[in-house]
This record gives sequence, structure tokens and C-alpha cells, in this order.
Amino acid sequence: MRKNLTILLTILLLLIFGRAVSAEGGSIAYGDVVEATLEADAVDSWDFYGHKGDSVEIILESDAFDTFVTLKGPHNEIAIDNNDHWLESNSMISEFVLLEDGNYTIKARSNSLEEFGDYRLSLELLDENIDPIKTATSGDELTGYLSSGYNSEWRYTAIAGEIVDVRVYSDSFDTKLEISNSEGTLLDLNDDGPDGSNSLLAAFSFPDDGLYYISVSGYDLFDYGQYYLMISETLGGKLYMGEILPGQSKSEYLEAGYWHGWDFIINDETYVTFSLESDYFDAFLELYGPDEFLDSDDDGMGGTNAIIRDYLIDVPGTYT
Repeated sequence: MRKNLTILLTILLLLIFGRAVSAEGGSIAYGDVVEATLEADAVDSWDFYGHKGDSVEIILESDAFDTFVTLKGPHNEIAIDNNDHWLESNSMISEFVLLEDGNYTIKARSNSLEEFGDYRLSLELLDENIDPIKTATSGDELTGYLSSGYNSEWRYTAIAGEIVDVRVYSDSFDTKLEISNSEGTLLDLNDDGPDGSNSLLAAFSFPDDGLYYISVSGYDLFDYGQYYLMISETLGGKLYMGEILPGQSKSEYLEAGYWHGWDFIINDETYVTFSLESDYFDAFLELYGPDEFLDSDDDGMGGTNAIIRDYLIDVPGTYT
């Protein structure tokens, strides 16, 4: 009787607290939660087998150190990594779709490689048979992730004669952008435009109705990281660049015949100041509200630079 009680107690402890293991990692499977101890200057490796189209979630938590998690693919390439996804010091990779069948490795470490202590790692299968090619839509800023050694693909349905600006930018790698038709024939590409590391295909015209593919890759085969894709309708040279936040500054390249639009959101009554500076052209600024033109400036900073200073915005909304 005592032996049976001991076994039952052990099973209950495993269910409640997770699977306790020794340091340096081991194997992990979908649905597992493991608890381990990271040694100083160490990286623990956890192996699992995954299938193409598996959508996975990986969470690495610790009260002892700032976590950093990396998923490596069947060829030891970096598929994706994350630091400080939420709650400041914990890491999560969520809804990541595996690109092929094979053995994958989760690398668990501290962000500084000097911290150590107990941690908790979980692996979940969220869905199966997910198409890794996403659907792109016009007018939205889309978030993607490039895995080392792969291209990141999007599908886009267009009508004949539709003219759009397609832009890819990333803080992690030097981007490359390609557009192909449904048969895989390359129609256009761009690398290092407009600013040396981001990509822009301006005023691209789709020749026929149908399905097209937008491919994002890096200058180097082993580049990886998060990127942003934006497809916007080309209207008389207007190119919408995305959102700008309070305190941010942006450096971009303005092509002849275009003006750039940056959106920002105001929730409470506030005074705003904008400036535009260039060593290459005479700057001009305009401010638009949700439904109307508000203000403009030319040479307000002196010389050829522009500024709209201390403009009162008292209606919540999106401004450009």
C-alpha cells in the first residue's frame, strides 16, 4: 500500500508542477511543461519533432533571469527567436508555423548569458496543416518573420491595371523584395531602396487579374528576423509610410514625384510639433486631420527646413 501511495503522489506532483529535469536540456513534446535550472554561461537545448504546417507556441519564463528563447530548424538554422515578449523579462514565440518536417531545437538561455537560475519551458501545438504562405491585403501594415535560409512568402489577389506601392522594412536585416505571378515568373524586384537596407517597389502595376506572390528575403542567405510589409494604392505620388510615435524620428529617402505620409494617433487633447529636415531638397510639411487639411509649413526652421510647432489637437483620431 505504501508503494502505491508513493507512485500516486509522484504522478500528482508531475501534473501540478511540470516535469522536473536536470540542467542542459533534453527532449520535449507538444503539451509538455518542463522545469529546469540554467547554469551560468549555459544554453540549454530542448529537442522535438515537428511537421510542416504545425503552428507552435513556446513560452520561456523565469523569476531568476531575463529569458531569451531561440527555435532552430532541422538544418540548425535559426527559425525565430524572442526576448521580452511580455511581462518585461519572459519570452514567447506564438503562432509560428514550421516550414518543414524534421527535428527542431529550442535554445533556452539568459539574455546576458551571465544570469542563471530556475526556469519553466512550455511547448504547445496550436494548430496543424497551416499554410505558411500568408494572404496580404492592401492598406494594412503586415508583420512577418524571416527564418534563416528561407524566403517569406505572401499571396496577393490583384486586378489588371491596379497600381500599388509595395514596401518592406526591418530593423533586423537588409531586406529584398520580389513580386512574381501565379506561375512563378519574376515580374520585378528591389533591394536597398529607398534607403540602403529597406525595399520599395513604387507604382508597381499588375498586368492581369489573378493571384500574385510577394517574396521577402535578406541580402544574406542566413539573415532572419521580424519585418513589416505594406501595400498601398498609388494615388498621384502619395506613399503612406506607416505610423510614427511620439518622440520618434524617421530617416527615409524621398523619390522624385512622391510625398510621404506618416500616421499618428491622438487620444487626448495635446500640442504637437513636427519638423522635416533635408540636405537635398526644400522641405514642406502638411498636417491632415481625419477628414480635413489642418496646417502646413515651408522654411519655418529657417533656410529650407520646415516645422509645424505647438499645434493644438483637441479631437481624438488618426492624423497624417
